[in-house]
Amino acid sequence: MKKIAQILAITSLFSCSAAMAEVNVELDNDIHIVAINGESLGFTLLKDSDLELQNGVNQLVVRIEKLITSEYGEKEKYNSVPVVMTFDASDLNLQLSASKNIKNVKESIVFNKNPIFILKEPQAKTGLLVEQSILPSAGGFTRDYELEIARYNVKNNIALSDISAAVLEVENKDKIQTVENENSINTIAMVEHWYSKASGKEKEEFTELAFQSRKNNINLDEENNSKALDMMVHWYNESTTEQKKNVISWLFEQ
Repeated sequence: MKKIAQILAITSLFSCSAAMAEVNVELDNDIHIVAINGESLGFTLLKDSDLELQNGVNQLVVRIEKLITSEYGEKEKYNSVPVVMTFDASDLNLQLSASKNIKNVKESIVFNKNPIFILKEPQAKTGLLVEQSILPSAGGFTRDYELEIARYNVKNNIALSDISAAVLEVENKDKIQTVENENSINTIAMVEHWYSKASGKEKEEFTELAFQSRKNNINLDEENNSKALDMMVHWYNESTTEQKKNVISWLFEQ
C-alpha cells in the first residue's frame, strides 16, 4: 500500500490543477529526471515529461542521457552522474538544462567531475539560486536513489515534507542491507563479474534471456558452449526475486 501511495504521489505531480502546481519546469531534450522530492521515478514514462510542482521547496535528481561520440568515432550512450538539486520557487515558469552541451567522451569526463545544471526563467540572464551537488552513491550493485536522497537530506539538514519518515527509511534500509551482506551470497556481484568477461554477443544473449524470464529462472540450451554465459545464467538463477530485479535494472542501463 505504501508503494502504491508513493506512485500516486508522483503521478499527482503531473496531473494536479494549476492551483496546486504553480512551478512549471520545461526540460531540455537531454535531461533525464531520476527522482522528484525523494521519490524515484524508476522506469515510468513520466520521468522525461515537463514538470509541474507545488510552490515552495522542491528537490530533483537529474542527469544527462544522450548519445555521444566515442574516442573511436562511434555513437555510445552517455549517462552523467546524478545531481541532486534543491530550490525554492513560487509561481514561475522555469527551464532546466545542462551547463554544457556534451558531444564526446572527453567532454563527458570533464562534466562528470563538476556537473552543473541551470534552472532559470526563459528570458532571464542568470539562473535561479539552486543548491546542487553530485548525489553520493550508497554502494552496491545498483543505485538505490530513495535511500541515497534520504541520507543526503539528513546529512545536509534539508527539510522534506516528512523528515521523520526519511530518517526511519534510512535506518531500516541500512539494517536490511547489513543482514543481507552477512547472511547471503552476493549473487548479483557474480553476475556482474561474469558479464565483464563476456563477449558482446554473450552479453546481448544474456540480456535478452534475463528480460524474457524476468523473475523466473532462465532455461539455457544444454548445447551452449559459452562459459561466461553459463555462469551468468547460473548466478542469475541462484538470485532471489529482488536480486533478479536489480540485475534487470542494471542491464537496462548498460
